[in-house]
Amino acid sequence: MYYLLNAGSDTDLTAKSKTLRSWHISAAAGAVVNFKNGGTGGDIVFQVQLAGASSAGEIMGHKGMIFPAGLYVDWVSGAVTGSVDLD
Repeated sequence: MYYLLNAGSDTDLTAKSKTLRSWHISAAAGAVVNFKNGGTGGDIVFQVQLAGASSAGEIMGHKGMIFPAGLYVDWVSGAVTGSVDLD
């Protein structure tokens, strides 16, 4: 299931599926985004840093990446748009 990320604010997907299949984000200016296991106080699993006018994404393979407490996307800085695919 694809979910759009809230541009410029955190996105709480902890009540959704726990397996991240892919993600993609774009930024008009520099941006930093943390992918956390659990809510605001959860551990940072990985961080994405983007330069201005750039984008990044990844397909996690057939097993995906497990977030046992659920995925929480923490926008640290910048204005970004994006999506995640959870299964």
